[in-house]
Amino acid sequence: MKQNEKFMTSDNFLPPRSRGPFHKGLILVVEDDPDISKMLRIYLESQRYEVLLAKKGAEGVQICVQSRPDVVILDTSLPHWSAGGVYRKLRAKLGMKSIPVLFLSEDDKISKELEMLELREEDEIISKPFDIEQVKSYLERVIPQAWPGSSLVLWQSDEEDK
Repeated sequence: MKQNEKFMTSDNFLPPRSRGPFHKGLILVVEDDPDISKMLRIYLESQRYEVLLAKKGAEGVQICVQSRPDVVILDTSLPHWSAGGVYRKLRAKLGMKSIPVLFLSEDDKISKELEMLELREEDEIISKPFDIEQVKSYLERVIPQAWPGSSLVLWQSDEEDK
């Protein structure tokens, strides 16, 4: 058994992550351009987000299943796998259906194709080059909805206080 598998159920579902007190959430950036990945990582970490990076679609899906990010930022021009393919794969995985996806698109044609996937209300497409404030605004809007209640864990003891 792999280390991460000890928390998985038979349906390959992981419960919501609890955030540390100093982090706003976990963001998975799936982007093959190292300059954009680095810029997003530096900015997001400065805003107190934890950041995971993937360069390929298959790697992004694997990390997503293992780590359960609050949001996926997904480049639409990945080699080997289309953004639509990655999106469909994420939506097919149990436990991944509610993760919001922010698409980074540099092509209007791809944006139109993505819209045909019936994106959810929480998903959004922004065009490259993008203003980092668009990313910030998106994250502030969707992270509280990503995993309701994941920031707070209540514990009740059956024992009486003595």
